[in-house]
Amino acid sequence: MCVRHALLGVVGLWVAGNAVACNAIFDIHDPAALGAAGSGGSGGARPGDMSNGGRGGSGGASGSGGREGDGGTGEPPDGGTGGSPVAPTITLSGTVRKFESPQQFQGGAQVTAFVAPPRPTTRSSLDTGTFSLMASVPDSTLNLEVQYPDSAPMNVPLALLQTRIRLPIGAGVTKVIDPPLVGYDWLGTTVEACGAVADPSTPLSVYFAQRATLLVRISDAGGGVAGIDRGQLQVTLTNGGASRLNQHGLRYDTPQIQDTNPTFVCVLEAPPGGDAGAGEQLVGGTQSQTTELGTFVVFRAQNAQSTGSGEVEVSVPGYAPRSLSLRQSGQIGVLLLGTDW
Repeated sequence: MCVRHALLGVVGLWVAGNAVACNAIFDIHDPAALGAAGSGGSGGARPGDMSNGGRGGSGGASGSGGREGDGGTGEPPDGGTGGSPVAPTITLSGTVRKFESPQQFQGGAQVTAFVAPPRPTTRSSLDTGTFSLMASVPDSTLNLEVQYPDSAPMNVPLALLQTRIRLPIGAGVTKVIDPPLVGYDWLGTTVEACGAVADPSTPLSVYFAQRATLLVRISDAGGGVAGIDRGQLQVTLTNGGASRLNQHGLRYDTPQIQDTNPTFVCVLEAPPGGDAGAGEQLVGGTQSQTTELGTFVVFRAQNAQSTGSGEVEVSVPGYAPRSLSLRQSGQIGVLLLGTDW
């Protein structure tokens, strides 16, 4: 059976896989910026409940309490800065663009800045894909999340429609950024073209939801860097103080669970005879080295608990590593090496 056709009708399998899928939450804050650790939040209605998280824990020193958890666990406290100055407010603006076809905008996408509540959020223009929002940013970086749930296939968890990036925040009061949105349907097509699903009995919603998907672009002043082998790409996902290294084909079998769909790194390329920048979509290739696009997709990145939430660090020899946090399993992270947003 063509794995792309397994997108729908997976409620039972999704629930059955939820115990190892989406109940690990990790928020965006640098621990060094937090105050004394707050107490953990209480659990949700059941360990894998994604709809009603547990109550947040108590705050650290001078910090507010943890927020309502998305998967039954309290998130870290938001503050702890005590008498520090008020966080500067910046204006973010730009155009939401489709990662797989960057000259195409996405109207109606929800853009959220993940800072201390209330988290500012807005919708991109239906006609132009543009957006603008204001956010108080206490740190030097900001996690931005883009989602487009309006076109969600039936029974697909919301986490699979959320794309995350981490922005450096400079001294200015405005920042123009065109955040990417990764399409779920395109991921389904790409995972098939790459030959990434080792166990074809696994529905794609489960394949993606249990762990994390990453898009990694390596570039220099001349554009994308060709000739980088996927074996050079290392992804480390840390949660709860424990880290796990992810590389192409690396399995983590246990006596209880066989890692039948391990991490898979695939090279992305322009469509045959076309140009992704002109409206065609990027496609998954079967070669092991980057094309002039300098872009990999990493399927099934996991932490030490075999889920997909936590702090991601991506590295390639010769380039400074980049990091990003994923709130829950199933989310999609986009990272740039050699350049920045």
